[in-house]
Amino acid sequence: MDRRVRPRTAARWVLAAALLVLVAGMVVADGLLIAVGLVVAGIAVDRCDPERGSGGGRDDRRPR
Repeated sequence: MDRRVRPRTAARWVLAAALLVLVAGMVVADGLLIAVGLVVAGIAVDRCDPERGSGGGRDDRRPR
């Protein structure tokens, strides 16, 4: 299995869980659940980015 595929798959599962927490927070009107869902969803979306390099958060693309 390609190593680059595994983190994206895990990030998609985390994104799905975060969206479930977000919806649960909206249903029960709990601000803490909504905040946690939004933060975790943002982190998961960032991890799903296929153009993201393995440089530890820095942009490896050269300016043109």
